[in-house]
Amino acid sequence: GNTGGGPGIDGILTPPYGLNMEQVAALLQCHLQSTKTADWKVVITYVDETHQTVGKTKFDLKNALADPNSRILVNYDRSVLGQNGGGHWSPIGSYSEKQDAFLILDVAKYKYPPVWVPSDRLFDSMSTVDDCGE
Repeated sequence: GNTGGGPGIDGILTPPYGLNMEQVAALLQCHLQSTKTADWKVVITYVDETHQTVGKTKFDLKNALADPNSRILVNYDRSVLGQNGGGHWSPIGSYSEKQDAFLILDVAKYKYPPVWVPSDRLFDSMSTVDDCGE
């Protein structure tokens, strides 16, 4: 198949065993266009330590959470959070000012329940580079 973006690369069952940010954005945009939410726009924001800070990332995530028309899906490295595995996608559900932490609503809840992750650790887990994909 070519689901992952190229002949023979399905992004799931063949290396690199996952979808990169552009592939996920294209998948979401395609789905949104097939529904009554066609006016939604998928925006990719790369978290790169050379161009982004914890404070800026936190600001952007908090603003998106406050916007009733926004949703947040983060790509992060599970191992940075002390979990098994590598790159993973999950939505962010909330922010706690008191704990300075974001709530990850893990899509693999059979394996990992929702978890509060301190802002700096979430930033660290999002600012990694996956050497398996493009």
